[in-house]
Amino acid sequence: MVFTTISQLSAGLPRELFCRRTPLQPVMETSCRQPKRRGLIISIKNYKPEVGTPLRWVHDDANEMRELLCGSSLGFQLDDVTVMIDLPGVADHLQPTCSNITRQLELFLKEQRPGDIFFFMYVGHAFHQLNYDGTEEDHQDEYLISLDGGKILDDILYSFLVKPLLPGSKLIAVMDTCHSGTLLDLPHHRCNRVSNWTSSARRTIRSGLERLPSWLFRGDGPAVPPTISSHGEAIRLFGLPLPRWATSVKHPVKFCSGFCRRRPLRETEEPFALCFSACKDPQKTYEGPYEGQSMSRAFVRTLSMPRTRNPCSST
Repeated sequence: MVFTTISQLSAGLPRELFCRRTPLQPVMETSCRQPKRRGLIISIKNYKPEVGTPLRWVHDDANEMRELLCGSSLGFQLDDVTVMIDLPGVADHLQPTCSNITRQLELFLKEQRPGDIFFFMYVGHAFHQLNYDGTEEDHQDEYLISLDGGKILDDILYSFLVKPLLPGSKLIAVMDTCHSGTLLDLPHHRCNRVSNWTSSARRTIRSGLERLPSWLFRGDGPAVPPTISSHGEAIRLFGLPLPRWATSVKHPVKFCSGFCRRRPLRETEEPFALCFSACKDPQKTYEGPYEGQSMSRAFVRTLSMPRTRNPCSST
């Protein structure tokens, strides 16, 4: 499996994320149904004061994203994009309460087939709480906050959105909320950051590490690229210190060193998950004073830019 997080949006967002570069050969698949594209957008604005500060532009962000998915060459059909939004007149089962969100998450990947493409977006409040099982680098579990104040933990999001993905399927997620760096519990949250000079330095060092003999990278299995706990020896060759948690955590889940070894994606054999996060786990993100000043809008504007060739087009 190839699961990764990009903290903060880069300007060079490729439309290829929503495309299949090569024909997919479904595994143990007897149906002739063509791969489908499904979307789930959750937007919460009118929080009660005891739950969270009401937000201003999140409904507009959700509408813009739905129009992008359904009104462009990205190939999503209106009936296949579910929008949960706290507006009068919206069906009760689409109000973004904790129980409704959990139900929609359960249904989202339920009828998937290999090669299907899924888009998930959340705009609203999020926070974190202490983690007690040693599966978090910062000892915090992040969670979404529903309209009624319920908590939807990152573990739950992973179990519904990432873990069930079939070979060849793709998930692209946009988390426009606070503390969102690892909200999907994806393992590669540091090696793909695009926000500052330290990220560029990590990628430069990683290029050097990848030139080392493969036997230095112990535990480099066929499915998941190694993290710091599996090739710490190679990092030590460059004189880089290992964090204390690298050798003491019993059940590492998303301890990405920033130097993870890259490899080609086997599209017909593996699922792929990519998350665009508005900020790192300890950080907060804020709405701008004017409409359109959000990561979601930046995402929409980037994908709406004209291209000399649309890779999603068959012509």
